[in-house]
Amino acid sequence: MADHELGAGASAAAGSAVFVGRRRELAELHAEIDRPGLAALRGSAPAAARVLLIAGRPGSGRTTLALRLAAELAARYPDGLLFARLTGADGTPLPAARIARDLLRSWRLPPRPAPVPGLPAQAAGAPAEASRPVAAVPPARAVPAPTTTSVSAPSGPAPSSGAGDASAGLSASSGAAPRGAAASARARTAPADPSTSTGAPTARADRSASPSAEHAAPSRVSGVSMPAGAAASSGRPGASPGAAPAVPPGRPGGPTGTASAGAPGVGGASVSSGAPARAPFAGGGDVVGDPVGVLRAAVEGRRVLVVLDDVAEGGQVAEVLPGGPQALVVATSRGPLAGVADVRPCALGGLDAGAAVELITEVAGATRVTCDPAAAEALARQCEGNPTALRLLAGWMAARPGRTVGDALAEVSRVAEAETDVSPVARAFRVVYAALPGPAARLARLLAIAPDATVDDQFASALAGCAPAAAGRMLDELLTHGVVRPGPDGTRLVLGSLQPLLAAELAARERPADVTVARARMLERAVRLLRSCRGYAEPLGSPARKAAAELPKEVRFPSAEAADRWLRERFPVLLAAARIAVADGELDTLARRLAVALLRALEAHRQAADRVPELYELHGLLLTVAKRHAEPRQQAAALLELADLDARRGRSAEALRGYRAALDAARAGNDPLAQGRALEALGDGYRELGDAERAADWYGRALTLRLGRGDLAAQVRLHGRLGALATSAGRTAVALREWRSAAAVARRAGDPSGVARALAATAVVQERSGQPEEALRTGQEALHWARQAGDTRTEGTILLRMADVLDRLGDPAGARIQREAAGRLLQPHGAPPA
Repeated sequence: MADHELGAGASAAAGSAVFVGRRRELAELHAEIDRPGLAALRGSAPAAARVLLIAGRPGSGRTTLALRLAAELAARYPDGLLFARLTGADGTPLPAARIARDLLRSWRLPPRPAPVPGLPAQAAGAPAEASRPVAAVPPARAVPAPTTTSVSAPSGPAPSSGAGDASAGLSASSGAAPRGAAASARARTAPADPSTSTGAPTARADRSASPSAEHAAPSRVSGVSMPAGAAASSGRPGASPGAAPAVPPGRPGGPTGTASAGAPGVGGASVSSGAPARAPFAGGGDVVGDPVGVLRAAVEGRRVLVVLDDVAEGGQVAEVLPGGPQALVVATSRGPLAGVADVRPCALGGLDAGAAVELITEVAGATRVTCDPAAAEALARQCEGNPTALRLLAGWMAARPGRTVGDALAEVSRVAEAETDVSPVARAFRVVYAALPGPAARLARLLAIAPDATVDDQFASALAGCAPAAAGRMLDELLTHGVVRPGPDGTRLVLGSLQPLLAAELAARERPADVTVARARMLERAVRLLRSCRGYAEPLGSPARKAAAELPKEVRFPSAEAADRWLRERFPVLLAAARIAVADGELDTLARRLAVALLRALEAHRQAADRVPELYELHGLLLTVAKRHAEPRQQAAALLELADLDARRGRSAEALRGYRAALDAARAGNDPLAQGRALEALGDGYRELGDAERAADWYGRALTLRLGRGDLAAQVRLHGRLGALATSAGRTAVALREWRSAAAVARRAGDPSGVARALAATAVVQERSGQPEEALRTGQEALHWARQAGDTRTEGTILLRMADVLDRLGDPAGARIQREAAGRLLQPHGAPPA
């Protein structure tokens, strides 16, 4: 799950979950921070940041504990909090470049505390660095916001146990969603080029764990927004300094939208109700160069706190480890981190008996535990204190008011006797899964193929093949049982520790063909939503907008703003869906449609500039599909787009290689349009490198191709570029020939503005070659064509050039008249008076 962030958006559970147990572990971790490392014992300065490791199996609450620690340490690291998950939803380790980008994008400064009457900001608990003004910049990429692990019992929302690790979700920013979706809601233009001067130019309210209870609105604890499952941890309220017990929504003092103004935070700071300021790094959206190098340079010398969740191997940490002792890294993993020096480990086992019983009490209700405390303690022992197992069984009881703790103990004991070699989480899951109704159980196992382990009513209805309302009810049931976690805006996040179990059930109970059909329905739904989203970015009355209005109401958006928000928030999930579809290889047509729809929606909503690395990936996915099916035309299109991205980022050598590969593919597919574009782009690339001879050669080849196809606009453009090259090289005869050819072709094409610009360029060449009278006559002709076209900007520019020629000819009065006329024409375009 690729995208998390701390401090941006709000956690759906941070204000409603109770932190139970883990007091000893927290104390150990706090003590390790200031304990001298191996380098200090040797008398040398530390070369890298201190690394604290929280080691435990998935479902042990390791992510929750890491983020609890981060919340308590926020005041000590005022330069910002960073979070990234190092393993994908399918268990695949993520590459270092992607991890670095995620860290940069998640970088947020802790929020400033609310002022205390009579005290300055520092006295109120805010560090000086955190109180400095930092402009709040909209994130380049909507990162999925953290959510709770807790699921409410029918009597009201219940706190979580810290059961399990964070799951990626959708962004928590609010906004309207496509109706029934429980979601909130240009073509590339080449840069201006002198040589082309002649060219033709309603969201449903968040559901609670039970259908009768209202889901808590987001809130923030200690300025740290946590991923799913992070809010519930494993220490008692007040167990550690600065940690504030949260109040469940619906109870006195509970949050109903934003954090309470006076809620205590880390270091005595109040919880801020506004979004925290973005850290002083603007490269998160489009990191030019090596993202790992950019990350290291950005955090150098800063007191930042970095949380690396679900580390697969030590090399992942070593690659992004900040240099210098100022930063602190908190990592979670299954075991030791080989290759990382001086790691301070904290092994995470089960909850102690008291904390485990408290967790059961909070989720299942106090009455049942009070009636049979011995059974509650026995249940805790049977689950080995595992928070996820306890949470599942407590949810099983919460969904069945007539069942007792003894009943839950009997059920899990029966499973334990039948399957002695399975984990406590697996045993608890067996109990819960067996009790689910058939449709809900089928949806649960189909959640194993949900992209980024995230689902909403729309995706759930597509997977299950039912109406969104019915899918929403089933998701509520799974939420009550603890199979999924609540996410922002009605989304649901699959518990990471349950993913393998759900996948095993899917393989055992569903035919492969049925799984493929379910995935196809989900991809088709995503394509329709993206088409609707794109339509809302177009003007009213446009064909795309009309087409969006004709779509079913479930996939329509209430406004263009809602569609834009939805795209920003859902982008990570949609990208994950495209990745999975291409990797699967069975639904290549749908995968291609999804990638194209996503690219077009990004362009329509002007979000492409913030997602350059993802654009590379999307076009790479399209290239993979094209190669798989031996489609040279599609390969050429994808290669051209990839080369364009390289060219825009200044990677000229890579761009030239890409254009050559695209040219070969276009020739193999007999695609003259792609050939022409590649040839012209090669000319542009060599011109950028200052190789005018090669640029002219490629432009000449492109011109020959365009002449054969009768493409007048392209001919004008290419004649102009050849003319500009010749002008720069001082080859007057060639330059005059090319510019006059450009003017002639523009005249045939019916483009008076193009004629005017070509003639104006011709006049410039004539003036530079010592022919001012000829330049003046050519300028007058260009002026005639500009006036015919009504192109006041070109007309004003020509008048200024003519004024220079008149000055050279010794006519200052005439030059002054021309400049005054040019000033009147150019002032509406923002130019100063002549």
